Amino acid sequence: IDPKAHLRDQFYSTVSFRSEIPLPYFSFEEYEIKAPDYVSFDKGIKGASFIANNCDSMNNREAMVRGIMATGFRVDCLSGCLHNADPPHGLSMDNKRMLMRQYLFHLAFENQNEDDYITEKLWGSLEAGVIPVYLGAPNVRLHAPEGSIIVAADFASPQLLGEHLQKVTNDGEVYEQYHAWRKQDLSDTFLRKYNFTRTHSECRTCLWAYAKKKGLGWNHENQRIAPPHLSREICTDDMSGLASRPFR
Repeated sequence: IDPKAHLRDQFYSTVSFRSEIPLPYFSFEEYEIKAPDYVSFDKGIKGASFIANNCDSMNNREAMVRGIMATGFRVDCLSGCLHNADPPHGLSMDNKRMLMRQYLFHLAFENQNEDDYITEKLWGSLEAGVIPVYLGAPNVRLHAPEGSIIVAADFASPQLLGEHLQKVTNDGEVYEQYHAWRKQDLSDTFLRKYNFTRTHSECRTCLWAYAKKKGLGWNHENQRIAPPHLSREICTDDMSGLASRPFR
């Protein structure tokens, strides 16, 4: 995002929340992330699933997976990248949500580490009722519900991360702590951040374009037109017919 792009009448609609029209992967219409029927500590496979086909990622997530596996912690790589296991009996890659639900964890590893670039890998695993082990956006904590994820970057090495995951699989109380947020209302912070996703991006784009065309204000957080507060004393230029006050 070039902060001076607007001076050239260039504007953005990307996953970045600095865009004029942000396009996050999450929306309230697509994901029910609270999933009260989360995976039972006693029934889920005490390991993690990993689903990715690109094994040449920009952030070298493959090395992180290998490092975790080297600790002896179980990671079932179910798709093309590092494939070492097939879907459990009766399941297929056509239903990733059900695949994730067989495990206590899912390695929600993006293919690059960029602020706000948080894909279905995170939101889908929250919806599946598992604990996401997240690698990707450095500012993920500004997005995910508090206490809902394990952030790989918090650990100095894949080995330490693997040891922590092993600890959680051996302690039901610690496991439950990662699901405690599901039993509460979503925070006001989360609701404010993503409330605009209740309106489709195409509609938000039209609203923004209308505001831009008509010289109206724009509330970036709410993605809504903000009508200007104008003085009733509006003067027009006799030659051009354009308003000269309170505008410049």
